[in-house]
Amino acid sequence: MNERDLETAVLRALERAAGGLGDRPIEPERPLEEQFDLDRDRFFAVLARETGIDIPMADRPKLVTLSACLDYLSGDLSA
Repeated sequence: MNERDLETAVLRALERAAGGLGDRPIEPERPLEEQFDLDRDRFFAVLARETGIDIPMADRPKLVTLSACLDYLSGDLSA
């Protein structure tokens, strides 16, 4: 999975867990929960399905922004 695929997977998970993103831009450094009404459990469940990567509970607090999600996932893939 390349960086574009990862971003698409994160956006799909966000779309499903936030009940629709509409046309609003996403600020990559701003916490997702400040931008959307996000169901975090659903977000991580969909993200795992989309990427094939199960994110441990201990790591989930690190993934609060779009940028942090992409950094984490790309680091996981290169390990």
